Amino acid sequence: MANIHSQIDFNKIATDVISKNLDKVITGIYNVGTSQWKNLRLKTGDAFTNYLTSAIEKYSKVKTLLYRDKPMPIYDFYVDIDLVSNDQTIQTHDIKDLLNLDRNIAIIGGGGSGKSTLFKHLFLNTITNTDYIPIFVELRSLNDNDQSLIDCMYSTISTLNFNLEKEYFEKSLVNGRYLIFLDGFDEVDDSIRKKVTNDIISLTDKYKSNHYILSSRRSDVLYNGWNNFTELEMEPLSKDKALALIGNMKYDTEVKHVFT
Repeated sequence: MANIHSQIDFNKIATDVISKNLDKVITGIYNVGTSQWKNLRLKTGDAFTNYLTSAIEKYSKVKTLLYRDKPMPIYDFYVDIDLVSNDQTIQTHDIKDLLNLDRNIAIIGGGGSGKSTLFKHLFLNTITNTDYIPIFVELRSLNDNDQSLIDCMYSTISTLNFNLEKEYFEKSLVNGRYLIFLDGFDEVDDSIRKKVTNDIISLTDKYKSNHYILSSRRSDVLYNGWNNFTELEMEPLSKDKALALIGNMKYDTEVKHVFT
């Protein structure tokens, strides 16, 4: 898998994704004459392209227990994780298998099960396998401020070189061109969990044409009123996949041999 993904030009594909989406994204954002449309189209296209280029750089690398000091390319070691719902197994190699299930999905897994790493794979896979524009939100970032979820989303993409005004970003949400990853609901402080829950419900109701994938540890609080999310449970790695993961890791060969 690592060799296959290493041959992918994510930035070129990202440019193609923006090109395919641009007219749909900006429809309804600007109320201007045709003389201004060309310049605004160019400005908007640049904003989204710059964002995705920066996001790819950020989310294509990850720190692990073995690689604590330096982020490693995710596909140097990543192994696909299966999900299960009602005894049905859903593979995550191609995110379209998830998108075909529902627009709103909650992925449940224990601590250290690899939820965030899975999300980074799904983020990159969104770019290569769909025409959606992905947004990755770490919900724990809401613990340190009074931001709404929309504000947090805009702040997240702004730090990744998205340079359009917030009002234009909000208007673009109506057109259903986004796949929004809400990572780590279980990491939200208890004091703001109800507010964040209400923000998520409001977001998915108001902008229901987009896709939403949320991750969390299991919690009764999570599903209080969240009837519009399909729940999927992370499966433990099979023996073959565990051995593949060990084989991909870059550490002492003799130690690896003990496990394989």
